[in-house]
Amino acid sequence: MTSIGRMAFAGCDNIKELKFSEKLETIGEAAFTKCSGLRELFIPSTIKSIGQRAFASCENLKEVNFESLIPTIEKEAFADNPSLIIRFPAGTLATKDKLPIGLCTVE
Repeated sequence: MTSIGRMAFAGCDNIKELKFSEKLETIGEAAFTKCSGLRELFIPSTIKSIGQRAFASCENLKEVNFESLIPTIEKEAFADNPSLIIRFPAGTLATKDKLPIGLCTVE
């Protein structure tokens, strides 16, 4: 599977952890929105785009770790997650145009 479609897992409260395949390239619009059980994500370097509001309103999502910068992060991809920390690899320059709107903390 190379993509996860629009709203594929929206509102699935039982999802606590995600391990994406190294073949995955696209996470669609609102694919995991309102997954309140989700706590942490690791985004592999194979991901080329994250859709609008893909992980929005995941109220318990605290940490997202990127293996590398993602070419496309649509607006509000991580919106409404007030305690979220996003981590990029050491030495990576995360420019403003690559950061999601509403982001609280970047390390």
